[in-house]
Amino acid sequence: MRLADPAVFLGRFVAFFRAVMPALARTSRMRYRVFLAFNAAGGLAWGLGCVALGHLAGNSYATVERTSGAGWPWSWPSSSRSAWWCGAWSGGTERPAAVD
Repeated sequence: MRLADPAVFLGRFVAFFRAVMPALARTSRMRYRVFLAFNAAGGLAWGLGCVALGHLAGNSYATVERTSGAGWPWSWPSSSRSAWWCGAWSGGTERPAAVD
């Protein structure tokens, strides 16, 4: 049980473990109150972390916009087309065979 408690907490941050953690906790005979406490704490940390990262990304967006101007997001579609073309040109994507 020494590692089970932090595993439940950290399991909130990985999708696969978030889905199977209740079954794993039950298999290890973890008490429900302990599981609930660590699961809730992990969920709270995950939620607050996502909000904090979103806030920081929003602040960074404003800084980048001030530095490079408001037109820089319009370059993203052309760069994604270029990346797709380079992948297709180098054989990274398969093209369907022609049907007669």
